[in-house]
Amino acid sequence: QLLSQLNDHQIDGALLATAPPDDDLKEIRLFREPFWLAHPRDHVLYEKDEITLEDLKDERILLLSQEHCLTEQVTSACRIANRALAGTVPRLNASSLDTLVQLVGMGLGVTLVPALSVHGGRLAADGVVLREVEIPDAYREIRLVYRSSFPRLSALKLFADIVCDVLPNTVN
Repeated sequence: QLLSQLNDHQIDGALLATAPPDDDLKEIRLFREPFWLAHPRDHVLYEKDEITLEDLKDERILLLSQEHCLTEQVTSACRIANRALAGTVPRLNASSLDTLVQLVGMGLGVTLVPALSVHGGRLAADGVVLREVEIPDAYREIRLVYRSSFPRLSALKLFADIVCDVLPNTVN
């Protein structure tokens, strides 16, 4: 929807977690947003100091529905080395991050969530631990996307600087 609005000149720019799909759109890369792991408090991972991709290989990883870009980003970060992602155990999908975290709280699996969704306790849920992971590619690039014909690039760059200035320390 944001891309349609951008192409229809209804908006001047959009913050996206995916690359622009065509040459008429340009981007300013803003930051890398790492993924954090959500797991039940009574899970074996609770005892680990660092969590790696190897630690997740036998976990049921809960995902958003296929139409969400986050699903592909998490699948890519985990390199489908996981049984649940590979299809050898039943998959559970949800339509929102809040629902995913609630499923984690019910002990139905673990999930990876964007760091900004963790900031300020937005995804807090009873019995769920949210923590950083040590997975090299477990992040997504956030970009400011705009039309190549947009005449006020300096205004977009100023906006990009403001966004980066107010980011919490959970992103880089």
